[in-house]
Amino acid sequence: MEYGYFPGCSLTSTAKEYDETVRAMVKSFGVDLKEIQDWNCCGATPAGAVSEEASLALPWRNLALAEGQELTQVLSPCPACHSHMCSSHEVADDAQIAKRMEELTELSYSGKIELRHLLDFLIEEIGIEQIKEKVTKPLLGIKAACYYGCLTRLHGAKVDDRERPIKIQQVVEACGGTAVSFSHATDCCGASLVLSKTGTVLRLSNEILAAAKRAGANCVVVVCSVCQGNLDMRQKAIEKAYSVEYDLPVIYLSQLVLMSQGASPKELGFSKHFVKPDALWEKAFVADDTPKKKRKKKNRGRITH
Repeated sequence: MEYGYFPGCSLTSTAKEYDETVRAMVKSFGVDLKEIQDWNCCGATPAGAVSEEASLALPWRNLALAEGQELTQVLSPCPACHSHMCSSHEVADDAQIAKRMEELTELSYSGKIELRHLLDFLIEEIGIEQIKEKVTKPLLGIKAACYYGCLTRLHGAKVDDRERPIKIQQVVEACGGTAVSFSHATDCCGASLVLSKTGTVLRLSNEILAAAKRAGANCVVVVCSVCQGNLDMRQKAIEKAYSVEYDLPVIYLSQLVLMSQGASPKELGFSKHFVKPDALWEKAFVADDTPKKKRKKKNRGRITH
């Protein structure tokens, strides 16, 4: 099976391990990725702030290029990139806007490409049963806080439930791990405010990490490079600002799937993480059989003789 692929800017720079593990993961399922030739940035947040036309024209060009290269399906691991591509994809049905896009990009697009983000691809295209079949090292020691962030609210996202999604949980459990009950699964981490309002990002990300720790998680699983950066790269700054200690690895779902297939820490790109997943790796394949301590009943003021 061949799939078009749009990595986007983050996956070719700061989130290189996400790109590498996505490519390796889909290959393990017999899927060949064909990267869109001469792709450009989708516009991200800045384009929309400057010009609505620019925010539509940039992804439009990528879609037109993909169609010209005879790609019928395109996978975008970055949720924001996927969302921007979906916006341009939909205006292909509007003759007036489509004409303007063609004028700006000098390229036409028919609107026939099927767009998928990573979760949709794993659940709908690969399927839970095939994910299970590929597991050679069940992740018995993984207790994951499955973090979606703003994905469930992005335009074009195909999620099972916007408030209580379970797709990441399904993949984690298919790999032999445990998905803990996590209260902040769809809360925002601050996203791209990291430069303009760093304090806000630290506060929001701290709440997410604290919730994951309370839930008993030994890692946070994400599908977004911005979320990963805020929770991983900023974790030391968060710990300092709030006088806490988390030491909680933040890994991509693609890394988790490959881990269950026997990939090594080097193949998973763990060295690129700020919070090193070394300790997580050591316990990932061993079930936690430690019996829970029974709570002693406290004397609630009852008078005894």
